[in-house]
Amino acid sequence: MDPVSKAQTANSQESRIARFGDKLKPFPKGVSGNPSGRPKRKKYASKVYNELFRDPEFRAAFKQSVRDVVTAGRGMAVVLMAREITERLEGPVTQSLEISGELGISDVIRKVRERKEQLIELRNAS
Repeated sequence: MDPVSKAQTANSQESRIARFGDKLKPFPKGVSGNPSGRPKRKKYASKVYNELFRDPEFRAAFKQSVRDVVTAGRGMAVVLMAREITERLEGPVTQSLEISGELGISDVIRKVRERKEQLIELRNAS
């Protein structure tokens, strides 16, 4: 059987019933297929970092090493490690975004199309 025919028959209702039998039942309305959600992962690295940063000596050494990295311009790996630790302890850095104005999606699409037409005209002119 060619791949196209196989793909078409594999998606048909009859083949699904043949493969799954009476197990093929839709979920009732309002019921999720995964009511508990994704299982929570244990955050071992975060626990280790929290434990390390409770020690005043480690905090002082870490502070000095960060100072050394910033002033000496050392490798990127140390900077990435510091970022990882910071995000695990304090959460990822968020940036607020304020949107104001009266533009709707149709206005934005219209402006993009106008800009595209202008660019095409400029390209054709040169």
